[in-house]
Amino acid sequence: MFIKVEKMDGGRILANADYAKILDCNGMVSSDKIWNMPSEPVKKVLKQRGTERVFLKSPDGGQPLEAYIKRYRPESFLEKLKNFMSFR
Repeated sequence: MFIKVEKMDGGRILANADYAKILDCNGMVSSDKIWNMPSEPVKKVLKQRGTERVFLKSPDGGQPLEAYIKRYRPESFLEKLKNFMSFR
């Protein structure tokens, strides 16, 4: 299966071309806007990783679209040191 990819924000965003119009319609044209968009937490296993739900406007004006974003935050230096000291 071939998926056509569209580059946005100077190549920092790689989006399935079928969904790029939805991102554009919601003003999510930069990685900063995607990262900072309001969402509600769904699952948070670790401090560094969580899944959040967002509702997006449909490009054709229909019902809002439900989508999920998985966000990763870099591990802090203290966490890395703690993991190293415990041989994890």
